[in-house]
Amino acid sequence: MMAMAFRPHFSEISDLVRSLCEAAERGAKVQLIFDTTTFETGRTKWVNARRAAKHDLEDSGVKVSLVNRRQAKLSNPYSGRLHAKISIINDQIFVGGCNLNQVDQIDLMASWKDSGQANQLAGVLDKIIASGSARSAFEDRDLVIQIDNQTKMIFDAGVPHQSLIYDLALQAIDESSKSVFAALYFFPTGKTFRRLQAAAKRGVKVRLLHNRPARYELVYRLIYTAVAPIGRRRLHKSVLAEELAKGLPLMHVKLLTADKTTILGSHNLAPSGVNWGTAETAIISTDPKFGHASIEAVKAQLNALTDLT
Repeated sequence: MMAMAFRPHFSEISDLVRSLCEAAERGAKVQLIFDTTTFETGRTKWVNARRAAKHDLEDSGVKVSLVNRRQAKLSNPYSGRLHAKISIINDQIFVGGCNLNQVDQIDLMASWKDSGQANQLAGVLDKIIASGSARSAFEDRDLVIQIDNQTKMIFDAGVPHQSLIYDLALQAIDESSKSVFAALYFFPTGKTFRRLQAAAKRGVKVRLLHNRPARYELVYRLIYTAVAPIGRRRLHKSVLAEELAKGLPLMHVKLLTADKTTILGSHNLAPSGVNWGTAETAIISTDPKFGHASIEAVKAQLNALTDLT
């Protein structure tokens, strides 16, 4: 399992830790990969819970690897982060946005079974562990794994100003002629905003879903409280932009469907992450069924929550 956020003080994640310990004790090979900076920062309660869970896991035979160690004490904590989310359980692969975090979030993963691809991807993760970072493991090159004729998995290495996932997302928006659906953690800015604007102006039906800025952590809350309202006012009049209602859980989904191309993964499609250099994963598919199913999965979660509220 690879994730950025790991919060074992939540009961669901504490239960997962126990299950992983039990799996290792009965002989399963269990490995966890986390971003070092994220693992070692945050509230004291969170850091202590992570360290205690790491101790319990390792005592049970689980290999816990902390990668992307910061080279300088005074450096940007967001630069070079491992933001990818991947799990491999036997021959089943999961790729998407879910961290090992609280479960009351709106999120999405793609999953499929293939023993050969599971072994191939496990080898990739082993290489990251051995090298200490995705960037070192991939030698500064973003990785492409072909899943089938219509689907591939992209792994951004985390090189500043380089992201194959982001490039393909912008290309998909630019080439759209009918519709774009985007469910994003942040309100789109920079190139993402401009490409969506251009698509709307040429007649593409654009729909956006994003969080309320008040739901973000402090740094992003301050930025987007100012940025989001300005961006919403500037949006082309045809764009349907929906800010999640107050009281709904945080939406952690990162989904873009532009005509027949769908991108689902960990990438926020935000220029800042690209500029800093963030290791990301995404599934990119030209199968219309995958795009439709992804959109419907997000809508189903929102509808269920709306009914509850």
